[in-house]
Amino acid sequence: MGLRNPGSRLSRSGPGSPPHPGRRGEERREDGFFARVYALVRRIPRGRVLTYGQVAALLGDPRWARTVGWALGACGSRAIPCHRVVNARGGCSSGYGSGHPERQRARLEAEGVRFRLGGTVDLAAYGWLGPPRAGRRSRMNGSA
Repeated sequence: MGLRNPGSRLSRSGPGSPPHPGRRGEERREDGFFARVYALVRRIPRGRVLTYGQVAALLGDPRWARTVGWALGACGSRAIPCHRVVNARGGCSSGYGSGHPERQRARLEAEGVRFRLGGTVDLAAYGWLGPPRAGRRSRMNGSA
């Protein structure tokens, strides 16, 4: 793995590193990883959530949770329910809506998601297992 700017942790490039906007050789956002993130997030049912890490893992890149965050932060479409993606503890993102996590919480609550006293979602109760696969049922609308 090569370093573009030695001394900077964030400037690493090489196999397995996420695409960075503006770098030569990156996947185009519309055709690459960002598009795959948007397609999956569109499938999260109302009243269910996934974590950034779960989105990345379902897409086959379990270490790209941060890139999922970048994709959702760059998303300008209201057709993509970005509010249904929470952090690993079940908390709202501090970067949601340009730094307004209360907007994310309000949208989730409007869908019936309840928050604990600490401000987190019970991932066991409201987490989504992902799209159905052969031999596996999806936890949608309360079915396990």
